[in-house]
Amino acid sequence: MRQAVRQAINKKNLIKTAWSGYGLEIGSFVPPTDPWYEDLSTLYPYDVNKSKALLKSAGYANGLTFNLDLPPIAYATNSGEFIAASLAKVGIKVNLKPIAWGEWIDRVFTKKDYDMTIVCHIESNDMAIYANPAYYFGYNSTTYQGLIKKAASAKTQEARVENLKKAARLLADDSVSDWLWLIPNLQVAKKTISGIPLNTVGDAYTVDRITVG
Repeated sequence: MRQAVRQAINKKNLIKTAWSGYGLEIGSFVPPTDPWYEDLSTLYPYDVNKSKALLKSAGYANGLTFNLDLPPIAYATNSGEFIAASLAKVGIKVNLKPIAWGEWIDRVFTKKDYDMTIVCHIESNDMAIYANPAYYFGYNSTTYQGLIKKAASAKTQEARVENLKKAARLLADDSVSDWLWLIPNLQVAKKTISGIPLNTVGDAYTVDRITVG
């Protein structure tokens, strides 16, 4: 079912529609700046016929209906109509449900009462959240949990990278989520300014290395 949903959405066109073409397909929960990144965007490519076949094999040849909860932020609201139209082509009806952040935190995040939702995860190196079955994803894989533990206790960087790469691929194989795109850190500055931090790794903005002239 989850794979069918993933293969029904054309990510390239979604990025153009929802984010003016700025963004990167990644296929799992790892950005290219991490050493354990692997481009998994082609693992389950856009394929309407394959999506329909997967739905049929899962017992949903006549279609089904989902609610898609959209928090009040542009990447979510901009994506809703596109995703609904995409899934309609394979027989999935999507009811778009714009909701306030308070409701999202209470019902979706805390109570895990939702069908589908869209939210951006901005914390760095946060693959461990998928190892927590109580988290709102509801993913409970002992294999994944074991890989995260091995990575955390690894004696070498090579071992850490190897285990996290395996963990990222497992997330993709299991289609735990659909990672729509990696939102870029867009900044505009004069040519005379240098030292601007290229990647966002938290809420702070480091300015001690910025120079002018």
